[in-house]
Amino acid sequence: MKNMENNKEQTYIEERLSSFEEELDTLIANIGITLNNTGECNKVLNFTFEDLTNLDSEQCAIYQIQLEQYALYVQQLTNRSYSIQNWINHNMNVIFGKEIQNIGTQYTKFEEKKICFIQNNSYATALNKQLLTITSKCIELNSLSSKISQIASSLSNLGKTKSWIKQANQN
Repeated sequence: MKNMENNKEQTYIEERLSSFEEELDTLIANIGITLNNTGECNKVLNFTFEDLTNLDSEQCAIYQIQLEQYALYVQQLTNRSYSIQNWINHNMNVIFGKEIQNIGTQYTKFEEKKICFIQNNSYATALNKQLLTITSKCIELNSLSSKISQIASSLSNLGKTKSWIKQANQN
């Protein structure tokens, strides 16, 4: 019986979360940002020293722009994950806030009350499961966008240097 209740709560949470994500999709669409993850960017991110040596300045500029677009895409994924994490935390706090007085005693630590509540409330258990998943995504995505942008900046600098060297050799 408890398993059916957990499945019901999980389905309800997934539906609400899906609705929230649709709202975020609408927001992004209204801003006009449409981004794609391309295999080309993965290729560029894995260039060897030899690959970089063989690029000309125009290729560096093109790859730099592609990587900046990819960094924007990754940042969008990161922002989405943090928005979902905030949504879950808010919902968890709302339901927990209603019940905190009924758990333990005045001497029971807050975290102990929260853990007890999560274990005994199927909705909170389902929310907590989602929270663990999205928190893991946030950790994995953290700072990836800035690292990709740094590589793009390096490609830009490489392209400028190659262009400068080419011009110097022509003179």
